[in-house]
Amino acid sequence: MRATTAPDGIGAIAAAYRPLLARLDAILCGARRAACGVSSQPAALVPAKANGRPKLTGALDRASTAAQILPLEYAEGKPLPQVGWGGASAADIGRLSAFHALEFRLLARPRYVASANFAGLAPIVREGLTGEARVTTISGHDTNVANLGGLLDVHWQVPGLAADDPSPGGALVLERLRAADGALLVRVRYRSQSLSQIRSAAPLTAGSPPSASILPIEGCEAREIKGLCPLDQFLKRIEAR
Repeated sequence: MRATTAPDGIGAIAAAYRPLLARLDAILCGARRAACGVSSQPAALVPAKANGRPKLTGALDRASTAAQILPLEYAEGKPLPQVGWGGASAADIGRLSAFHALEFRLLARPRYVASANFAGLAPIVREGLTGEARVTTISGHDTNVANLGGLLDVHWQVPGLAADDPSPGGALVLERLRAADGALLVRVRYRSQSLSQIRSAAPLTAGSPPSASILPIEGCEAREIKGLCPLDQFLKRIEAR
């Protein structure tokens, strides 16, 4: 866990995000008042315990919470004067979602944590990729998506949100493919509507499809074809502890 905050610790990370924290304070507080906002709260990283997961506290924790709420208000279709009390633009929402992605980078994507958290889902994924079912759907939480993203070391960006921030209704799609010689391969996509598509609730068409980017798995390339990973290697990635 601490390796994710090296070399200068969580305080240095919070310092690097100070301009965004100030922008969030402006949205939350309007005309700034004493004791308003999140940036003055010291950030800390609480390590995992036997009965609890690691967690953030202070400014980065509060900023991540706000960074989840603002996109949901926007995606719900609320009039802009009701999104962040009228203080948050679509551009603000995209930039501030970096706090949500940061929380996942620190707490959900590191391999040890991701492996432990994903252990209950790994057998279901294995069955889906090796069994007879044509489609297997797992409905979970954005943390589950971040865990799997960390195990595979894959990265995505949905239009309107920061890199690696799981979007509302987004999904990692795992496709099992069979080569001409019978070899089984896995291809990973991140599929999601953009934040503006969710907000408009307009029907998706051929001219306005959801994004479905192929995500290459570093160190797991089959036959030098981008995005294809041998099935056995893929399963080792998600099951190794």
